[in-house]
Amino acid sequence: MHDVDQVRRAISSDRTSQVVELAMRLIGVPSPNPDGDTRAVAALAADLLSAHVPGVAVELHPGTAEIVNVVARIKGHAPGRRIVFNGHLDTYPLGERMSWSVNPDGEVVGGRLYGRGAADMKGGIAASIAAMAALAEQREAWAGEVVLTLAGDEESMGPYGTKYLLDQVPHASGDAVIIGDAGSPMVLRFG
Repeated sequence: MHDVDQVRRAISSDRTSQVVELAMRLIGVPSPNPDGDTRAVAALAADLLSAHVPGVAVELHPGTAEIVNVVARIKGHAPGRRIVFNGHLDTYPLGERMSWSVNPDGEVVGGRLYGRGAADMKGGIAASIAAMAALAEQREAWAGEVVLTLAGDEESMGPYGTKYLLDQVPHASGDAVIIGDAGSPMVLRFG
């Protein structure tokens, strides 16, 4: 019997600094859509996953030459259910830089993280990477697998991101999905 409380403690331990550091790195790499070029941020996300998640398998899945998706997977101690964390790498365009009251390339002000894509959704991606890192450190305590899918074509509702992954990558779907896309801190959606 494995200790579920052990896993819960590892996941809920304070990983705030890790999430902020990961998010700042992701925010610092522009990925506006339109243009739809996610090659650089996908490469960074793959590097961050490899550096922070022990034993992770990371794959890049180009939907087009410019739209690159990322799929990362870790396995527990035995076969079981699959949970999928999902996010998107692209952001809305920056707009007029002069209209920003904070640095759109990322900064922490008053204990809050700001920047292009901080809430939608590079902060959510950072939280998903931190959750995968915590689970990887406790893999003897859980069965199944955890997959992180990062789509490169969400803001335009294009076919080369999540749809592409669901059509092309068998382990991009699972028994449950968690999408860390904030949209609003006042909204929690279940589907």
